[in-house]
Amino acid sequence: MTFCSITLSSLLLIAAAARESDHLTLRELRIVDAHDVERVRIAAPLPDPIANGKRTKRDEPASGVLIFDAKGNERGGYITDDGAGNALITLDDGSGEDQVTVVSYAQRGAELAIRNHAETRFYVSALNDRTALRLQHKGAVLMNEQSAR
Repeated sequence: MTFCSITLSSLLLIAAAARESDHLTLRELRIVDAHDVERVRIAAPLPDPIANGKRTKRDEPASGVLIFDAKGNERGGYITDDGAGNALITLDDGSGEDQVTVVSYAQRGAELAIRNHAETRFYVSALNDRTALRLQHKGAVLMNEQSAR
């Protein structure tokens, strides 16, 4: 049998099995582009991130959806962390640093952070019965408003 015949037969068997069960259960699904570079990964758990071509340590185990650039670097995702159970949406720069982060905390509350390579930071949060707005530039706090409890 040729490689194409084996591949086609395997795909037909998988398709037939999927139709019979009405669902597909996976721990990981990877989508690659025409150059075989990973562009999307859905996994439980997710692997450690890749930034500048190097794998780094994830803060804590997480599951969800990751997106990657044409070089295979992680550029963001929609995840839940395995520790506190928070849900996060992140958009990362090319070096792997979070630039936009939206967090919905498991114990109520949410936060939005927008950063520019640690030069400028903007935070909006509604946590622990308080709301807050904070703006920083080059380490200096330009605005820090918090509601009273």
